[in-house]
Amino acid sequence: MAYDKLVLQVCDKEYVGKPTILGSIILSLKQIVTSYSTGDLKRGFAWKRVYGAPLKVNNKVAAHEMSVNPDTAMCWHGRVLFHFHVEDSKFPRVGVDDFPKETLELYKGSETRYRYELQAEVGVGWSLPFNKKQKFRVKIQIADHEIITPEPNIVKTGYNRWAYRFGLSFFLAPFAKIEEVADVFIYLID
Repeated sequence: MAYDKLVLQVCDKEYVGKPTILGSIILSLKQIVTSYSTGDLKRGFAWKRVYGAPLKVNNKVAAHEMSVNPDTAMCWHGRVLFHFHVEDSKFPRVGVDDFPKETLELYKGSETRYRYELQAEVGVGWSLPFNKKQKFRVKIQIADHEIITPEPNIVKTGYNRWAYRFGLSFFLAPFAKIEEVADVFIYLID
């Protein structure tokens, strides 16, 4: 039985103890082969997004689940560059190789970055956590671009009012179409 989904785990490097799983990437083998054969993979290169748990989480079980299963993840942890080479083969070979120097030279400068504009407005938040007056800020993140509100103007138990409009901000991203833009994450931070 063949499976189309390949899940790769991205870990940090620990000199003492076990590596920590930062997040995971889901690859569709069918999509890779199709993209390669239609020329959609620019020179065989593709950036894939890493999703996982927030870095500071008290619930270790939930954090582990989010880090190994990107479908349940809450945070975007960056991207990983892949180079795919697809060919017909009587005896398929599976493996992971380091990028040869020539392959990296091929990639250098080939990534086009597109300019995006972001404007947002944050009004109020109610039914906020904690049964006391607490000031929260709101962080909006798209890929590695983020904007954060100042502290709220009005603070009550379970309620914050920011009434804050961000100025127009610009950022560069490798996504050619709006449909390819990474997920938009909205965080409540204290």
